[in-house]
Amino acid sequence: MTHCSLRAIGAAVLSMPLGVQFATPVWAQSQQAAQAIEEVVVTARKREESLQQVPLAISAFSALELETQGVQTLKDLTFLTPGITMIGAAEANIQPIIRGIVNLGGAEPNVATFLDGVYLANQSTINLSFMGVERIEVVKGPVSALYGRNAFAGAINYVSKKPTDEFEGRIQLTAGNDGQKTATGYLSGPLVPGKLRARLSAIYDDFNGSYKDQVNGLKAGAFEKKDVVLNLNFTPTDDLEISGTVYYGDDVFGINAATYLDNNCGGLIGFGPQATELRRYCGLVDTDARPVEVPPITSDSQVAGNNREVFSANLNITYDFGWGTVSSLTGFNDNKQLTFNDFTARRNGMPYFLNPGPGTVNLFQAFGGASDNDDFSEEIRISSAQDQRFRWTVGGFYFSADRLTSTFIGLDSNNIPAGRTISCAANICLFFLEPGGAPDPVRRSITNNQDKQISGFAGTDFDITDALTVNGELRYTDQTKDADIVSLTTTPVPAFRPLGGPFEAKYDFWDYRASAKYQVNDDVMVYVSYAKGTKGGDFNQRATIPSEIQYGPEKNKTAEVGAKTRWLDGRLQANVAVFRIEDIGLQVQGPSDNPAAVGLVTKNFGSTTSKGFEVELAALPTEGARFNLGVGYADPTYDDTAFDFGALTICQQIGPPICAADRIVQITTPQGPRTAFRLGGLQTPRTSKWQVSLAANFDGPLTGDWTWFAGADYRYESRWFFDQTNTSWVSSRNHVSARAGVETGAIKLTAFVDNLTNDDTPDAVGYNVRLNDLIGNFVVALPFQRRYGLTVSYAF
Repeated sequence: MTHCSLRAIGAAVLSMPLGVQFATPVWAQSQQAAQAIEEVVVTARKREESLQQVPLAISAFSALELETQGVQTLKDLTFLTPGITMIGAAEANIQPIIRGIVNLGGAEPNVATFLDGVYLANQSTINLSFMGVERIEVVKGPVSALYGRNAFAGAINYVSKKPTDEFEGRIQLTAGNDGQKTATGYLSGPLVPGKLRARLSAIYDDFNGSYKDQVNGLKAGAFEKKDVVLNLNFTPTDDLEISGTVYYGDDVFGINAATYLDNNCGGLIGFGPQATELRRYCGLVDTDARPVEVPPITSDSQVAGNNREVFSANLNITYDFGWGTVSSLTGFNDNKQLTFNDFTARRNGMPYFLNPGPGTVNLFQAFGGASDNDDFSEEIRISSAQDQRFRWTVGGFYFSADRLTSTFIGLDSNNIPAGRTISCAANICLFFLEPGGAPDPVRRSITNNQDKQISGFAGTDFDITDALTVNGELRYTDQTKDADIVSLTTTPVPAFRPLGGPFEAKYDFWDYRASAKYQVNDDVMVYVSYAKGTKGGDFNQRATIPSEIQYGPEKNKTAEVGAKTRWLDGRLQANVAVFRIEDIGLQVQGPSDNPAAVGLVTKNFGSTTSKGFEVELAALPTEGARFNLGVGYADPTYDDTAFDFGALTICQQIGPPICAADRIVQITTPQGPRTAFRLGGLQTPRTSKWQVSLAANFDGPLTGDWTWFAGADYRYESRWFFDQTNTSWVSSRNHVSARAGVETGAIKLTAFVDNLTNDDTPDAVGYNVRLNDLIGNFVVALPFQRRYGLTVSYAF
């Protein structure tokens, strides 16, 4: 099977990360903070503020905390953060979920991610390297009025370290099991003393993969990452500051680590006398049921896994006029990605029915795509001085993006006997097979999208008294999206637009946040807030009828009450937030109203309600000891206006208690009356109700200038359901990591172990697609197994 088109579109390169920088030695830091927990300054509201004074639920992690607790990726970060989980089949394809508000099918993310204030529009590149990071902030709840669209359920902010006025640097080397080899380092210092400073960070990270096929010896889950970050800071006068960041990543991720499970419920698939296999998987996802199989598709596909190249740059100019500041933030991102992954999780391929029958043949099947994403943004912000009773901010924002995506389906037809083809229903044959009946090995569709947005925003803070402050934020967004959806056949190669086009859609909406905080005393602040966020609409690439070409925005309305407190002379810090969320106009993926259509489409249908709380505790009971505890609870359930139109046939086979008779209802839709499955009261998929994070870190003197340190952390996530009908679920996660080491001044040695207990709770699950019947087996994406090793670093 040849894949020239894949190579032509670009055997892209890499982007993601793994590496953190080291600040003050752990023992020195604990001496400085022995009497009180250090104050954390955040920029979550686009200005520097003490974390304990912001009327928002925020979890913030400094570079030192990231190092101390062994955090290297966004997924690691979520293990320390209540109220957030991470779903995804690979590091390059992750989806943050905050407070149970999950993306059920929309093209736009629910959580917006930013690098130094610049929006990262491509979700496949949000998992950046932590090298050169000063702090990472996780903001919970809709902050669209501050950040713009898609800060719908919250936001994640990467804040870069500023270069230093003195020369300094660090080199760090790591060696671990499964071939892990990591080298990272940085240099920082003045280029023009007192005026211009620079910091250069770089990382090389190589890993052979945790999982091995015991039959053919091939491995899955490998990666190789090469990233560089340049930070510049220029202060020509006391009033003018110019800073910028350039990030380049060149990352390669191998075939996903996965296994498949045999379907065990639902009706039969196939057709005619060959309808012998079950359609669905029900019950607990059993990761021990079958060993990992790795198919030998590398030589066939020319690229296996995910190749990614990321370039991101920003420029921030701020001038202080005395009465206030004027700032300009310019951002540019260029992200290229090429994926081609096994879609079966089988070393010998997937069985296909032969025509004429009887009999089957095993064929390798892969699915992937190529994308090229470019976006530009500009924000102008004018803010009053912050030392007055009435404070204000006004500004404007412009965003423009161009995205070209291609979808690939690969099927190795070498094993099909001469004179026979694979059997399929007529409409599926037309979609997936060439005119002569041979399987289609190449590109199936191309979509070109443009996205332009203009926003205006304003915010005010007013101190009614020395203790009571009210805040209001408002943003208006005008958005235009264009899509040119082109499908391709293979022999010959004419392009055609199934529904005409290109298409244009316009959306405009208001987002807001209102809050009030009351400073009870120096150590206790309480607040209330109410906010609305919006996630933009988009187009359905697989639309076959006019009514399904596009879908509209989704809205989030959140009420929140919280408190931020310090006790015992600052040795204990306790923050709590209680919330209620209405998610309205859900963007839900499901079957088309056209019974002949292949694939799923997204529509707006129904709503959910999520209620819950988060508690974060930090304690310094004694010098050299710190404990952190986080508890998050969210109960996201469908309201009675939510229905599933694709589960009926399956449900009739499954029966009670999930598929009780009262859940089968007749409703009226724009296309007429339809029978549907009522989702009211069921938990939304891919959401864990409970998250518990516990971390303990210790350090102390050893001998001479040497000190020791040790720490461990534990994460619990309750079970989550795969599908809307709650018929299959993934068990609870229990993740444990630990580290210990010694250091003296410039030298540090650390031994570490991640996933100590080899917890194998899936990162994601789903059905693969078998091209002759559209239903295959249940595929389970697996996490890294136990990883351990030794890190040595030298600072100068």
